[in-house]
Amino acid sequence: RAEWDKEIVEMSSRSSLTPEEAELDDEELFSLIRTTISLGRVGKNVDGCFKAMLKILFMHQDHHFFSMTKHQDETSLIIEDGCLDLFPSNSFVTTQTGNVISIYHGRGSNDSVGIIRHYTRPLASQSLTMLDITTHDRDFLIVPEGQGEQALQELLRANATNTFQANQELSLSSSPALGVIHVPHIQEHVTLNVLPMKFKLIAFKKSELDRIGVSLLKFLLTENEERFLSITMTVDSISLVIDEHELPELDDIMEFASYTNESSWRAVHLIAGSSGLGESAVSRVSEVLAESMIPICYLSTSDDDYILVKSVHIEEAMSVMKQKL
Repeated sequence: RAEWDKEIVEMSSRSSLTPEEAELDDEELFSLIRTTISLGRVGKNVDGCFKAMLKILFMHQDHHFFSMTKHQDETSLIIEDGCLDLFPSNSFVTTQTGNVISIYHGRGSNDSVGIIRHYTRPLASQSLTMLDITTHDRDFLIVPEGQGEQALQELLRANATNTFQANQELSLSSSPALGVIHVPHIQEHVTLNVLPMKFKLIAFKKSELDRIGVSLLKFLLTENEERFLSITMTVDSISLVIDEHELPELDDIMEFASYTNESSWRAVHLIAGSSGLGESAVSRVSEVLAESMIPICYLSTSDDDYILVKSVHIEEAMSVMKQKL
């Protein structure tokens, strides 16, 4: 455990784990959510799913994972299979199913360099396909259904044998402990589109849901064709990525926020080609941006991915990605 904490500190000028969190064992840092999840979309109008969203927020609070990303006229959902029946018939189109691994890395870790690369590299070395969702204190790696246990064991093995690599050892092609790793370029042509908005990252404790739920639901269902927002709800927290201009709409519940990242963030839409992003997107993006010492958050959806980069790094990040992806 001391080796893990040492490397987390080395990846950032500030440690994201408190002394109490540093005492967590592997099973608390890495955990497999033992239920199948579905990735899909609900189409142009999320209002038709109002009742389903209401039940997920208020009546199914024991579920472990729910994520919604809305961009313009499309809403992507990642939900546990047990919640599928809550949606109207034919309103939810499943594109794939998978297993989720929760990786705890501490509050404030969004400011750390190389966090996502740190976890995806052992999986990439085994050619495991993955998607990723970053929240204020965790990353959730999504692997194809049936591969969750294998991915979890790879992460536990890498931690136990100290094969995670610290910042000063970042390399696109090799690692002394893992041997030679080829992280391929994204095979299909992709388009990088910087969204015009600036974003804030905030979080609430799930225990505050009785106080914030109604306002939060109204906010999520606000009609705005140009908006981008993302919400991820876990067993104990609710994380949001929202447009800075929409933040005043949550004024009545911000006093209950458990975490607010002070930085301003930009979102880069990684638009897939006809065959999708493929398995190399998360690992490739995290590799090239970590090498350039740029901290990121990652949001995978049913079709495309979004990379969150601090506003001060956006020009450099775009230059790096255009050259190396």
